[in-house]
Amino acid sequence: MTIRAVDHVQIAGLAASGTTDNAGTWNEDIDLDTFSAAPAGATGVVLRVVNTLSSARWAGVRTPGKTAARMLIDTNASSSCYTVICEIGAGNTIDLYCENATDVKFYIVGYTGSVWTFEDIDAAPTLATTSSVYATRTVATAPSGAIVTLIGPANV
Repeated sequence: MTIRAVDHVQIAGLAASGTTDNAGTWNEDIDLDTFSAAPAGATGVVLRVVNTLSSARWAGVRTPGKTAARMLIDTNASSSCYTVICEIGAGNTIDLYCENATDVKFYIVGYTGSVWTFEDIDAAPTLATTSSVYATRTVATAPSGAIVTLIGPANV
């Protein structure tokens, strides 16, 4: 299985993390099978993250037991959305972060299969200060055709 789409299933029952920028409380070990059974051999989950409020809200996704998180701040509020792919942990679990559980919604839209691999990159790379918003970085160990995401704090 390369990727398998599922119905647009909301992950319900989350608690508000209470603050911005990964400083609050995570909803840990969310069992995905409770909402949409992960297929055998699934390695990751494809999520749609939606902010329904008219102002920005923080949201995040990470693999249980890891510190590297995909943190999002919704600067385009009022039903803007992001698609995030995250490695799933033991028992088909993930950790979710939502500044406000009423406004930030997470939906399962698919799963990745065994041809997808996720590297354990909890150690963040050192980034040089530049006068530009973007800086070029080389990822020497990425195989051809890889999708690489740099995860960093909002001020990087």
